[in-house]
Amino acid sequence: MRNIKFLYLVVLATIFWQCELSVDEFQPTAGELDLSSYVALGDSYSAGYTDGALGHESQLQSLPSILAQQFALAGGGEFRQPLMPEGTSVGTTVIDQAGNLNGYLKLNVIGGTLAPLPTLGNKAVFADLIGDEGPFNNMAVPGAKSFHLLASEFGNPNLGQGNYNPYYTRFASQPGISNVVSDALRAGPTFFSLWIGGNDVLGYALTGGTSDEITSEMFFSAYVNSIVNSLTSGNTNGVIANIPAIDALPYFSYLTSGEYTPFLVEDVSVEAGYRPLTAKEKILLPAAGSLATGMGSSIENPIPEHLYLSESQLSAINDAILAYNVTLKEIAEENNLAFVDMYSLMEKLKTGLALDGNVYTNAFISGGIFSLDGIHATYRGYAIIANEFIRAINAQYDARIPLVNVNDYGTVVFP
Repeated sequence: MRNIKFLYLVVLATIFWQCELSVDEFQPTAGELDLSSYVALGDSYSAGYTDGALGHESQLQSLPSILAQQFALAGGGEFRQPLMPEGTSVGTTVIDQAGNLNGYLKLNVIGGTLAPLPTLGNKAVFADLIGDEGPFNNMAVPGAKSFHLLASEFGNPNLGQGNYNPYYTRFASQPGISNVVSDALRAGPTFFSLWIGGNDVLGYALTGGTSDEITSEMFFSAYVNSIVNSLTSGNTNGVIANIPAIDALPYFSYLTSGEYTPFLVEDVSVEAGYRPLTAKEKILLPAAGSLATGMGSSIENPIPEHLYLSESQLSAINDAILAYNVTLKEIAEENNLAFVDMYSLMEKLKTGLALDGNVYTNAFISGGIFSLDGIHATYRGYAIIANEFIRAINAQYDARIPLVNVNDYGTVVFP
């Protein structure tokens, strides 16, 4: 009997050994794609913005940079970025009377609680024009709206402060003459990613609806179609992503949970000039410090209009995002492009997303996905987003591009 059992085990082991030899090892392939010249277009999400600023470190771990590293495993080519000097970062918020801009936000302990504080940004980088070092593969620009990618004025410093984008001016091939799309085409793209549209509503949302305007659906469709037509003129393949709802972002959800809160808000449309905040309205993240010292608790000190979004404003924002996303999906389908549903991914974060032994949420600071500015991703967040892009690309183009090990990337750094 023992001999029979021994013989059975030997035969079984032999079968497993033979099966193991017959299993094909995973071989990355580009499928139908030519990844030799990948070009990324978009806004701050693709530029590498995190913790309130753009800098050398975050550019190296930007969404397109992560994608390019994975593409390289399937025959992808060099990916050149308009890198900032090592050790520097710069945002857009003035932090002192000298006019200095913020750098990366860092988490600090203040009065026994955790709070992000800005480091000093290096605004001198904007004076260092590097367009002659191009073409660049990462053509994403912080602050860009859909129409900005087509406008030469976007990089024209002669228009004066506030009328051009210094991030783009810094690496435009011909500031004031070239535009983002024309500069992207200089790299001879064989594959592209386009994630644009967030700022078409965020410019309005970030100011509590007190300035800027939401890009109309009609114009948004025309702009994105024009961008894609230019990029696909040589039958170039690519991937398009849609836009998440703003209430998925901690910047808009951290201070209001959908339940009644006893705050008073400024409202010039009512006779008293103030009223109670409703359960459906959103207080913006920058109000956090002032709320702790009494803002919103009295008629003398209501929450100002630029620090909250009313129900009607939120409705206008949400309607625009849903319309944009219909347009983006239609454009992707019409041009046989891969499509990434970022709206659905971000919705999952509201209840928790389990990945590789961790659970991620849209909670501010502790959620793991969002950085300290409450809008942009952490490095791990960008890695998770990169995997969504890769899954869509693999499915559309019969490719086998490896997924990212998201645990190799960091989240919020605690003091």
